[in-house]
Amino acid sequence: MSHKTEQSNQLVTAKFGVAKKVGHTEENTSKIKSTELTTGQQFTRCLDMFCSDMCALQQAFPITMNGALETLQHALQGLESFIANTKHTHKKEGENIHYEFQVSQQDHLTFRRVNDELITALKSQPIIADSFLSALVSKFDAYIGNLMRVIFQTRTDTLRSSAKTLTLREIMDFSTIEEAQKFIIEEEVDSLLRESHDKQVEWFEKLLDIKVRNVSSWPNYIEITERRNLLAHCNGQVNKHYINNCKKNQVTLPEDLGVGVKLTVDEAYFQQAFTTLYEIGFMLGHIVWRKVSDSNESDAYNNHLLMKCYDLLVIKQYEPVIRILSFILSEKAFKNRMDERYELINVINLAQAYKKSGDSKRCEELLKRYHWDTKNAKFQQAYYVLSDNFEKAAELMSAIEGSNDRLKMDDYKEWPLFDKFRLTDVFREAYKSVFQQEYTEPLTVPEDFPKVSEVLGKRNQKALAKVFDDVK
Repeated sequence: MSHKTEQSNQLVTAKFGVAKKVGHTEENTSKIKSTELTTGQQFTRCLDMFCSDMCALQQAFPITMNGALETLQHALQGLESFIANTKHTHKKEGENIHYEFQVSQQDHLTFRRVNDELITALKSQPIIADSFLSALVSKFDAYIGNLMRVIFQTRTDTLRSSAKTLTLREIMDFSTIEEAQKFIIEEEVDSLLRESHDKQVEWFEKLLDIKVRNVSSWPNYIEITERRNLLAHCNGQVNKHYINNCKKNQVTLPEDLGVGVKLTVDEAYFQQAFTTLYEIGFMLGHIVWRKVSDSNESDAYNNHLLMKCYDLLVIKQYEPVIRILSFILSEKAFKNRMDERYELINVINLAQAYKKSGDSKRCEELLKRYHWDTKNAKFQQAYYVLSDNFEKAAELMSAIEGSNDRLKMDDYKEWPLFDKFRLTDVFREAYKSVFQQEYTEPLTVPEDFPKVSEVLGKRNQKALAKVFDDVK
């Protein structure tokens, strides 16, 4: 499905949750100064950086933890090898085994090395997990600061009401009024970021007359940020401030949780933290964007919403999609600024998230609210695919191909909507009939594909590093 509209001399194409821009490339927009960007472009850049950073951490976490686990397994093998090849006696004491070795000085040095490797490997996993949670919250904090900057830059009345004062010496150090404004903005942002996470969001609410802290995930958000503070400053040990602030925000704590208890981060907790921070940050950004922009920005933030939900579906992060779209589709302020086409695409994406997360009942209940037989062929096909009526979905492929709103071969290959549909014989037969060629799976990178370091020379590696620095 595609939705095309002319906006700011750009062609925007939205496809079942994906928006592709033709006109400004990422490289071009990254070089535009903030003062030259439209309100929509500033919010888009701010939100894109946040979403990209959060997803990067979410994707890197299991990879890094698996690497730490492999290191631990290697260290354990080293210890087992030492025990097997060294003369010793052992006896069982309860659940533990007590070993006594008869070793030479060289064997003793080997044991110390093996033991140190094991201790280091054991410590690395919780340290890595704690660091990833801290990184999530740090990226969230940076995003909040960027969102504040966008508001100060787009709403000059906010800056005029600032209580910050400048000395004559400070004023004389500035070459232009713009430099002075930038200085005051940074002072305001720095001051606000020193407040608690609760106070930071409260600032947005009071300034723009919006509601954010009433979402159901707010207690989780507070607990996550408070746990991060414990990990950063108290080695994860619970203190009274953590308990009091959590209770103040209706966080449900274990009954046996007391001062001094050490909190940790496992894979399930990290995933929940990612989902909550992504949800709160994304919804805050879109609420603020809608509040400060004119109605002519509607296509921009509607397309951005589609694009980011599509990205989440691609990487199988269904819970953030469910939380975000459930909120968006229930709020009149958002629905009033999206036409039927945008609304239906969001409904299809939400239904996908329900179904792919294992909640087929809620998927069916959502789809039943709409009369799909009155919609165009692409929406009907999406409905049939989500209803597992693949025969009907295949029959509509010819009708869609003959319409003005065609689907390309790559759309059928890439869209998460068609994951199960692609596996059926009826799809492959219809695909061959429509496109006059056999269906082939998209190219994937083989496991034995050469690594970047093996392909690039030192010179090219430096060039690649420069690219990464520019992206940051």
